[in-house]
Amino acid sequence: MACTAIENNIYWIGGSDNTYIYNGIAYDGSGGVSPTNRILYNNIDNIESEFNEIIVSEIPMDLRGITNVSETKKYIMGGMNANQQVTNKIYEITIDPVSSVNSVVSKATRLSVFPNPANDSIHLKSDAIGKVQVRITDMIGVEVIKKRINININSTLDIEFLPVGFYTLSFDDGLTLYHASFIIER
Repeated sequence: MACTAIENNIYWIGGSDNTYIYNGIAYDGSGGVSPTNRILYNNIDNIESEFNEIIVSEIPMDLRGITNVSETKKYIMGGMNANQQVTNKIYEITIDPVSSVNSVVSKATRLSVFPNPANDSIHLKSDAIGKVQVRITDMIGVEVIKKRINININSTLDIEFLPVGFYTLSFDDGLTLYHASFIIER
């Protein structure tokens, strides 16, 4: 599951009802595990009470993080859908703490980061062209790079100073918010 907080509420997004091996097969031998397609939330002051649950049409399990674009707009990337199908979709989640979740929208991936896993630099391939403000956040949502670069056919970004881990890269070209996740291994 991915987890985020808004105002005084904690939101757990995605996940499954059964533990599983990396390939989506249940540890208990019962076969493939499916995502719950739900968001659980609760007020932090009343955390021991029953969770509120919202069922949505599609939210994967096996999530590695969440990107906090604003207080109410969040993005998750990738994960595993039903039938152990790995996805490269981006899910935009808009949450209003008063009326709960307003929308969950999946978007086609329009940004590739390679090599993945990476070492000292990454290359960006996107249908966006021009100068953009790139943000890279770590697994817990802390911004580790904020840099203005020119996106073109062969854009490269130096990441040699970042520690090993899972990261999310995002930028906005004025029309679309682009996201991709990558891993640094050394």
